[in-house]
Order: sequence, then C-alpha cells, then structure tokens
Amino acid sequence: MSVSVKTTIYDCSEGSDGFGIQDSGMGYIYGTFPVFNGGEEGAIYQLNVATSTTRAITSGFTPQGELGKMTLGNDQMIYFSERNINYHIGKIDPTSGSISEIPIPGTVTSRMLGGITTDKTTGLIWLTSRVYDIKTDPENVRQGIISYNPATGEISEYLTASFSPDNPGDITVDNAGNIWFVELSGAGLIRFTPNTQEFSYYPAPLNEDININALTTDTDGNIWYTNTYYNNNAGAIGKFTPETGEYTQYSEGILNGPPSDIVIMNNGAIWFNEHSGQYLGTLDPDTGYIEEIAVNIPAEQSLFGQGDLCLSQTSSNIIWGCSAYAITSYEIIDQQ
Repeated sequence: MSVSVKTTIYDCSEGSDGFGIQDSGMGYIYGTFPVFNGGEEGAIYQLNVATSTTRAITSGFTPQGELGKMTLGNDQMIYFSERNINYHIGKIDPTSGSISEIPIPGTVTSRMLGGITTDKTTGLIWLTSRVYDIKTDPENVRQGIISYNPATGEISEYLTASFSPDNPGDITVDNAGNIWFVELSGAGLIRFTPNTQEFSYYPAPLNEDININALTTDTDGNIWYTNTYYNNNAGAIGKFTPETGEYTQYSEGILNGPPSDIVIMNNGAIWFNEHSGQYLGTLDPDTGYIEEIAVNIPAEQSLFGQGDLCLSQTSSNIIWGCSAYAITSYEIIDQQ
C-alpha cells in the first residue's frame, strides 16, 4: 500500500474547537463550532467549495445549544444535534444556508443529545440521548435513542437503563436496519432493533482497555470504532463482529496519539484522524495493517484535536474534516 494525502485548509478563524462536519453534495460543506469568537454561543460555518470562501452563520439556533455532530438526510437537508440546554435537532437547508430547529417534546429537566446518523433505507434520523430529572430523580440516569421522521415530523424516544452519567456517544445503522450506539461509559455497544423496540447489550471484555469514541459500519455488518484507551492511551481501531460478539483491537502502527473519528471509503479502506490533529491513519481491514500519514495541520489548528470526519458526497477520494479554526479537505492519492 502506498498512500499520500493532499491537505487543503479553509479558514474558520473565529470558530475554535470544530466539532461536526458534513458535505451537502451541493457544493457546500458545513461544520459546527461550539465556541465562536471567544464566546459560548457557537456558529456553523459554510464553505463554498467552488470559491474556497467560508462564512459564519450565527442565527437560526438557540445560543449555547452546544452544536454537535451532523448528518445528511435523504431529503438533502443537513441535521445536527444540539447537545445541551434546549433539546433541539438543528436543520440546515444547504441551498440557502438557513437554519431552523426541531424541538424534542418531553417533560424531563435534563436531556443531552450526542451522536446523529441517517438510516438511508427508512429516511429516519437517529440520535443518542441521556436523560434524567434533576429535580425529582437525579440519580436515575437513562440512556437511549431518538428517531425523527422528516416526512411526518414524528419524534419517538426509546430509553433504557444506564449505570453511567457520561455524555451520550456515537451512533450508526447497519445494513439490516439495526441501530448501534455507544454505551454511556464507552465500555461497550448497544443494539436497538426498531421492529421489536428491543435493546441488546454487548459489553467489552473487562480485561481489555476499551473506551469507544466514534462508530461506523461496513457492508458486512461489522461495527468499526475508535478506541482511545487501548495500550496506555495510545489508542486502537476496533472491530466488533455481531455474529460472534467478538471485540478485536488493531493498534500496531498508531504512534502519534489515539484515534478520534472514523470513516470507510468506497473501496473498503478505513480512515481515521488522531487527537493530535497532525496525522490521518488508514487501516487495511483484510490485513490489520495501519499506516499514519502526516497532514501538515498548523499547530494552532490542531490545538483542540480533531473533530469529526465525513466522506465527500461527490468524490470517491476526498475526506472532509473539522478542526480548530478550520474546515479541511484530505484528498487521498496514490492508493494501491
């Protein structure tokens, strides 16, 4: 395998701590920046790929909503989680850049949202959530998932018990329509079967250092994830095989910091970024071989580590990333 990466950085100088990223497929890339211009209100940056220009959007969402991860819906709208305070799903019209909010009904006094993804078969938007009532039952933490149907506006929430108060994690959909998400402690996976509305738990082995961060699914139904704790916090790429319940860690070749987010290219190659912000990594799923590639991100733009990654909607060899003060494209070249 011979790989090189061409890095292009697009300035988002007032938006530190980049978090979510999504390609609209219409010539615009959007990124969430929970901290904007030194304040706590956040902004969404829009990149016009044709002109290489960016602009910050600061209206259309509730201030201090903790802008989170993003997903592209089947309706070509971009949806994002608002992780704190106001319990909304954000919605971006990519053609106009206008932003609106979808309130999540309920009477709980504390709900935090986490990961977000789209089921391409049903069109449903799925999010992870953590719920507890600060006033009446602060010790009873529950975790679960929320579905939103863009066609009907219907919102449903499915909750189960939790033994951890940690933030809700990432979420993905397998090719059978099952919803997979990270257990609140990061030490295992949970499967939700929409047809039966049942939760199934898959705890990680107690003798392994596993803290699951980001998830994705391959065409065989395996769940791939980034593991930030493995090997004295050097990190690993992990694979969970649902048929056997086996967790497998791949760490040899990771030399510059634990992995953060993860994507699978059309050719099956697995790519990930690292908390250091200075490297991308690629893993061959057939051999377990990992290679790190320096991406030449300035130190000030990797200060907060790397945010999410997303695949290009229009090119088979471009990955988009969101980091401190920037949206970045990584063009994968010379891959054999």
